[in-house]
Amino acid sequence: EAFIPIPPPAPGRSDSFAELSDDLALKLEDMAMKASKTGSPATDAVDAEPAARAVGLREFFRFASTVDMLLMSVGAVAALALGALQPLSILFFGQVIDTLGNSQIQGTTATAQSDLRGTLIAFIYVGVGAFVAGFVSVYCFKVTGERQVAEYRRAYLRAILRQDVGWHDARATSGLASAFAESTSVVQAGIGTKLSEGLRFLGQGIGGLFVSFYFSWQIALLMVAFSPIMMGSSALLVTVVTSTTRRISEAFASAGAVCAEVLGSVRTVASFAAEEREVERFDALLKPAEVAGIGAGWRKGLAFGSLDGSSNVAFAVGIIFAGSRVAAERASGDSDCAYSGTCSISAGSALLAIFGINMAAQGFGLIMQSLSSFSRARAAAGMMKAIMERTPAIDSLSDAGATPATVAGRVEFKNVVFRYPTRPDAPVYTDFCLTIEPG
Repeated sequence: EAFIPIPPPAPGRSDSFAELSDDLALKLEDMAMKASKTGSPATDAVDAEPAARAVGLREFFRFASTVDMLLMSVGAVAALALGALQPLSILFFGQVIDTLGNSQIQGTTATAQSDLRGTLIAFIYVGVGAFVAGFVSVYCFKVTGERQVAEYRRAYLRAILRQDVGWHDARATSGLASAFAESTSVVQAGIGTKLSEGLRFLGQGIGGLFVSFYFSWQIALLMVAFSPIMMGSSALLVTVVTSTTRRISEAFASAGAVCAEVLGSVRTVASFAAEEREVERFDALLKPAEVAGIGAGWRKGLAFGSLDGSSNVAFAVGIIFAGSRVAAERASGDSDCAYSGTCSISAGSALLAIFGINMAAQGFGLIMQSLSSFSRARAAAGMMKAIMERTPAIDSLSDAGATPATVAGRVEFKNVVFRYPTRPDAPVYTDFCLTIEPG
């Protein structure tokens, strides 16, 4: 056993911690930036932890105050409105097509300009509304993201500093700093920009379906058959771009670590005339990045080709179906429907139905990226929660336990046995005894 008198904690320690946490968090993020430049792994501390489950929505927004909830509500409405304005704006495009087509057929082109004045003014109003909705959505989610992540940083840093020496001994300092910066940035993206983008894509998908089914439910049902292909192509494009960027970054990180190592000890390299060998080693590490870049070329091309090809095929099928409907009406005896504007489907309505489904498919396809980012943010929050809820054997921030009324300053160790947590089979001290008298 070892008897070590522990003085009571200094008054006001919890209050002073909140003042210092922001500075310490910035220092940890600076360490993470330096570690990433030298190629240090950013997941050492994360891998050292047991697998943590993703938190639920209530736990994920645990630091959201009433102001944050209000900001997220206003931002969500603005993001949905911004997404819905894109397919709704093509309503006026359809009016332009019908007005120009009817004026050309009926020989009233002189009045076309006056007929289109109201539609063009409506276009301006839609643009102003989109600007306001975009600004409000981005501003609200950006502000609430910064506010909530600031609380995450304080709580996470407090939990890290709360852990005992044995916990820190089993973790690399650079990896811990990198994990701190990486986890908080992932959570910030999930709460802020990615959540705003996901709601915007959701609004675009719902608005596109509404426009398409409103103007021609027959064409809308026909186009829905192509929606899975277009949605899959959009999701494939996002996946390819994300995975390619990650692979190339990992490849360049290894080469960057060698570059930093050689430049840091350039005198030693020159003294051994090892310049050529280091250049060859650097080129060898750049090879995976080159292979990844070349392989990403055909994958991106396949994704772009699938997206554009499926959209064009769906567009062609919709035009053929609309034309066949008009041709069938004319063949049935109503040969003047195309000239009198009495056909069951007009050119503008057909284009609105086709473009609406296209926008809806792209919106629902792109929402997968936001859902993936939100899932990663919940997983990062789960990892931080596991550390924040861990209570060490020696809790330096706890006021619980017995507090001596007086401290004499005499320190005594009796029969102490000590092993490092990383090497429990190698004892450092056995039956260690030491007495330190005051003064």
